[in-house]
Amino acid sequence: MDGDDMPHCLDLLFRPTKEMKFFEYELAIAAYIFGNNLDPKEMLIPDDYCMGTRKTLLTIMPGKPIIGDKCSGTMKYIKDNFMGDLGGLHEIFVPIHLNGHWFLIVVNLLYKTVRYMDSFKGCTSMTVRKGVIDDVLTYLEKFVSDKNFQETPSHENLQFSKYKFSEPAVPQQKAKSNDCGIWVAEWMILNHYWGVNKPWVVNDYSRLRLAVDLVYKWHNPKRHTIKDLAVADWNKKMQQSVLKT
Repeated sequence: MDGDDMPHCLDLLFRPTKEMKFFEYELAIAAYIFGNNLDPKEMLIPDDYCMGTRKTLLTIMPGKPIIGDKCSGTMKYIKDNFMGDLGGLHEIFVPIHLNGHWFLIVVNLLYKTVRYMDSFKGCTSMTVRKGVIDDVLTYLEKFVSDKNFQETPSHENLQFSKYKFSEPAVPQQKAKSNDCGIWVAEWMILNHYWGVNKPWVVNDYSRLRLAVDLVYKWHNPKRHTIKDLAVADWNKKMQQSVLKT
């Protein structure tokens, strides 16, 4: 299915374009995420410490700045759910939000490097950004020295602040596009498969695909419930549309 298969009778805040591809129940799920007049407080991605409501997912819409609920988990929670034991950890992804702008640093424990990836480098001075990065690296050193991470002793006394700093060339977004958060998400998702020189593109499809994947991928414990709700809402609105005609 593609974007043209989305019924025009559905009132959506973000309507897919023709080139967007969908599989299985994804079209109904997209309609459920971005349906107008649906409860913005509905929990679509539940978590013990960081909740994903419809209101949060609506910030993925074109032109919107990415915002969300803050994650306030304990050291053990973050280790168990996001990082794991340091002995098996190769890279640490750290999204940074500075003055309304997102950028990413990637700490590589194998090659002892820190990559700085930014889709809009003109928004703040490099001196300011480098200062924030140094502060984050210093904090990260203390963070991983916590006893919850010390199952494997081979990674004690990590000094990320002394790693080699690199700034790979990455595409630059248009001013006022608010695409920075999408770029960071794309880099974190795709960096596992391709190198940083991959000519990635961020557009409306990237945004909608990110929203659908966040809701319908395996990591969401509510994915099957959301699928059932989305299909039920879809069927209900299709029946209402037929009755109106």
